[in-house]
Parts: sequence; C-alpha cells; structure tokens
Amino acid sequence: MRERWRNIPGRQSDAWNYLGIEPSAEQLNQRDIPNMGLGFVQALAERLPLPDMTAQGVLVKEAIDHCFDPSKVFSEAKRLLKPGGVLVVTVTNDKSYFKRLFPWVNQSRKAGQTDHLFFFGPEDLRRLAAGAEFDSVHVETYNYLKCPRVLEKFLSLLGEPLNRALLSVADAKGKILLPGLGGGIILTAIKK
Repeated sequence: MRERWRNIPGRQSDAWNYLGIEPSAEQLNQRDIPNMGLGFVQALAERLPLPDMTAQGVLVKEAIDHCFDPSKVFSEAKRLLKPGGVLVVTVTNDKSYFKRLFPWVNQSRKAGQTDHLFFFGPEDLRRLAAGAEFDSVHVETYNYLKCPRVLEKFLSLLGEPLNRALLSVADAKGKILLPGLGGGIILTAIKK
C-alpha cells in the first residue's frame, strides 16, 4: 500500500501532537486537513509506517471492530508506545444489558452492520490486551442510560447540564447493579 502523509502548512517540525490513521485514500482526500489542524497518514492500524516507541498515547476510538485483525492492532499500539505510554480503546459493548434484553433486535442490527467485522465484550478486549502483553490493563463499561429513541429525543430538549447529570447517575448506579453491562467499553493499558 502506498503511504500518503499529509503535512500541516507552517509546521516547524515533523513531530505531531495528533496523527490520524485512515486506510481509505478516498476518505483521506475528503479531509480538510489544514483547517482541522491535524495530520493524517494513509495506513492500516495493523501495519503502521511509524518507528518503534514514538508515541506517548494511542487512541483507538470506536474503530477496533472495523479492523481486519484486532490482535495486530494491539501489538502495533504496544510497538509504537514509549515506556509508560498508554493505549485507550473504546467500542460499543456487544454484551450490554440492553442487547441481552432484546437479543432479536441486537441480531437484526448486527446483520445490517456490514462495516463491523467484530463485536466485542469487555473480556474480549481484556484478552486482546493480555495477548499483546500490556501491563496495568483496566476495562470498564459506561453508557448505562438506554431509552427508546423518542424518549432520548425528549431528554435532549432538557439541555446539556441535565443530560450529563442523568448520564452520570445512570452510570454510577449501573456500574453497581449491572457491572460490565454498560453500552460502551473503555480499555486503558500501560506499556511498562
């Protein structure tokens, strides 16, 4: 695959505060990179054209389920991290309480998601981090407030402060009553 680097005009060095990875040349060409102030490279997360130990942090946000080989993504992240560097992975929880309550809805939605190659629960991510030999792995779930869409639209009218408060209360209670069954997963792992 041809690697394409996009540089920010006027930058003084090649060091990035943020580097986005995009496998699609078409998607990369649609980015307004100078206006966003970010850099992008065309590559697969399983095979990044970057030297070892170049990053303090790696964020894989809502993307691991779209990757061809999630175990290689974890290994690449560890390779890129400096000692003490942190990997953060977020993804939808396929083992959430609401997906368990309505399995037929979950199966129907999964069948229509042709861009998702994998579906993960908390233990799946923990195993991937262990396979890449990360240290200090922490996995938790969040997003326990799940309502019918019509009710979610109504709640959005109440304003951001009230919505944040509702989400915080639902997450605090949900972690106690339904541990590991929130709608989203966040994994943090440290490379020693």
